[in-house]
Amino acid sequence: MKIFLQVDEELEQQHKVQFSEPVIMVHPNGFISVQLDWSPQPSEESYKFKYASERWVSSGGTVTWKDQKLWNVRTVSFEFPDVKITLEDVDYDAFFDIVFAANSEEEWMNTTWRFLHFVNTKYGLVVWFAPQDWEDWTNAKPFVQE
Repeated sequence: MKIFLQVDEELEQQHKVQFSEPVIMVHPNGFISVQLDWSPQPSEESYKFKYASERWVSSGGTVTWKDQKLWNVRTVSFEFPDVKITLEDVDYDAFFDIVFAANSEEEWMNTTWRFLHFVNTKYGLVVWFAPQDWEDWTNAKPFVQE
């Protein structure tokens, strides 16, 4: 499996936001968590980067990433709703993606995961993926005690 971060390069260029390498943990129950932190350039608008919101989720298909073909690509896209990117006189929300994919067709056939949910942290988030066949909502326990 391959998990990686895709950041809109305009976000990095226009707002000077630095993203950490994603920290990936495989848990004993088969769930996978991905922790990501970011640090905006200090300014009076840094607070706009405190929390991200979910933009969309997609699944399926293949993609070539760094000369490697990946299967069953799952993308979870996030945005900073109060941060705008301007490109050729068009404004859009600043975004970044966490991409989850199988390294081979065989791996894709044997095991797949799906996006479950995410939890914001201050200037970061944790994204959870569950095995594709996990449907045990009756016995589910909260990930984060609030």
